[in-house]
Amino acid sequence: MSAVESGEKTATTSLLAEYQAFGEALPAVGDRGVVVDSDNQPTCVIEVTDVQVVPLKDVSRAHITAEGEGFDDPGQWRAAHREFWDSAEVREHIGEDLEISESTLVVLERFRTLP
Repeated sequence: MSAVESGEKTATTSLLAEYQAFGEALPAVGDRGVVVDSDNQPTCVIEVTDVQVVPLKDVSRAHITAEGEGFDDPGQWRAAHREFWDSAEVREHIGEDLEISESTLVVLERFRTLP
């Protein structure tokens, strides 16, 4: 069972720049989506319960814990996310040379798993 299915993971964080690069609307409260596994098979349905856009430095400990990745220290969480967002794969995907800093805007999404 995945962390989303078990309820261990109830949040995620993404770069605002990614939404902007693809002209996509931000998630909205009430939006629903299907979660798929590594074989692209559906595992559950989630519903967005909260969306905020904040600077990276302002991501709360509660949000970090809700991501279910095991981080206790916000500094370690930020460093791990910055490393991921600075990766060649993410830069190639977004198609821009983004400088990740404490003021980089991120999208905080909270969700619940539907029965």
